[in-house]
Amino acid sequence: MYKLRFFADFCLELTASLTFFRGSLASISCFTADYRYGDMTMATVRKTISLTNQQDAWITAQVEAGRFTNDSELIRDLIRREQERMAEIDNIRAALIDGEQSGEPQPFDFDQFKRHKLAQHKPG
Repeated sequence: MYKLRFFADFCLELTASLTFFRGSLASISCFTADYRYGDMTMATVRKTISLTNQQDAWITAQVEAGRFTNDSELIRDLIRREQERMAEIDNIRAALIDGEQSGEPQPFDFDQFKRHKLAQHKPG
C-alpha cells in the first residue's frame, strides 16, 4: 500500500495498491482519494452521470469563465448548496411541527412586548 500526499490549501492523499513487474509499475488497484481541508476529510467516489447538451454547455461555460476549476468542483458545489438548502427546509419543518405541538395559541399583546423590550435595552 502506497500513499502519496500533495499539499496546497488542502491536503490530497491518494492510496493505492501497486503491483510491480521487473521494477516497473504493472497495475494500480483499490484506488481512493481523500481530500482534507482543515479537519475535514472527504473520500471521493468516481461516478458517471448523464447530462443534456444544454447542461453540459452551461457547466463548460462556468469552468471557462473561471468560476470553477473543473466540472467536478462545480457539481460538488451544487450538491453542497442543495444539502444546505434541504437542511434549512428540514429545520423549518421541525420548527413548524414544534409550534403545532406546543398547544393552544396564547394571546399576544404587541404593545406590552414592545415596552418590555425597550425596558431591557434602556441605558442606565
